[in-house]
Amino acid sequence: MTMQNSLLNILIINRIAKDLEEPGHKRHAVIKSLMQNKNINVDIVCSDIDYINNKKKSHTNQNLIRLKCLISGENIFLRFFSHIEFSLRVLFFNATRYTHIIGTSPDLFNAFSAFLLAKKYKSKFVLEIRDIWPLSIKELISLPLYPGYSLLQLIESILYKNSKLIISTLANFVDYLEHNNFGKLQDKVIHIPQLTLTPIAKHKKKLPIENIKLIYSGSLRKNNHLIKIIKFIDRLNKLGGIQFCLSIVGYGPEKKQLLSVLKNSDVEVKFFNPTKSGIKLRDLIAEHHLGIAYLKDSKIYSYGVSLNKAVDFHTALVPLIILNQGDNIQNDKRRAIIFCKENEEEFSSLAEDILRNKEQGKIKNEIQAYFNEKNSSTKYINQLIKQIRSC
Repeated sequence: MTMQNSLLNILIINRIAKDLEEPGHKRHAVIKSLMQNKNINVDIVCSDIDYINNKKKSHTNQNLIRLKCLISGENIFLRFFSHIEFSLRVLFFNATRYTHIIGTSPDLFNAFSAFLLAKKYKSKFVLEIRDIWPLSIKELISLPLYPGYSLLQLIESILYKNSKLIISTLANFVDYLEHNNFGKLQDKVIHIPQLTLTPIAKHKKKLPIENIKLIYSGSLRKNNHLIKIIKFIDRLNKLGGIQFCLSIVGYGPEKKQLLSVLKNSDVEVKFFNPTKSGIKLRDLIAEHHLGIAYLKDSKIYSYGVSLNKAVDFHTALVPLIILNQGDNIQNDKRRAIIFCKENEEEFSSLAEDILRNKEQGKIKNEIQAYFNEKNSSTKYINQLIKQIRSC
């Protein structure tokens, strides 16, 4: 296997990729680490800008190849041109030695540049789907006139048809292909869920349940709906009975708006910045009863939900409750990830059921089983290596 694997030299191109020591967007760093354990060389090309806070990345390491970029900002047009800038810079990257080049969504401009780079250097092109552009732009951000929307549809088609392999984090992505006249391509799709190098906690300590501690982990941006989460918890607490508080782990441009909302709210909120040293995310999550997130109702979720942060809750043995508005998202049968309608009484009852019932041990075992199945890194990496080698 070592001899065969040594023939693989893989380049992953992802504008927002981060190293293992940085918060968030570590999927490709995890894949790199796991593949290097199999004697496969993997390089990751990304931007030198952190597009969450629109600042130059301060974390220095030798594990990422950072392209110097200039354009960033929250304005939709600046964000659009930041995609274009990085994609153009990718075209001038020297990819002579790579056997395979992976381009990854949601940024299809980024993925298209990876495709062109693969053609230039006669490498095999692999496409990764972590979010379905441009459908998610239209449905979730309500931008049907997003600059380049029609162009994205064309690029999407070109990438699907010309990739040697399609990696998807979405469990039902083949259904999307079938529904959009790409059904004949489904045989080259492999499902690789979110992975982690963090071991699962051996024990979940018991916490008092008179005041339920919720925790959100992720970027502080409008499309993560933290204001809706805070207002929902505020309504929850007005029901009386058990009270809920919230910890927020993340950074981003919406913090000022969140602080403004909190002035008129009775919700107790603590902020944690994951960029500061000393914060171990799994241990911090483990100090809370439940994780919380929010998803808008959209048919896009019927194709699967790529929950980047879910593995962090699994490793801490903490159930993750996701508020949602519709019926497109289906619950997993176990309690690792639980979808709950945006209804205060239903949520409160669900939380009490999880925390008070006599099946606490069973819930922990279900999360462990879910984690072991969904995050069996060795199994999935071996599958991926086999598919890449044969494509």
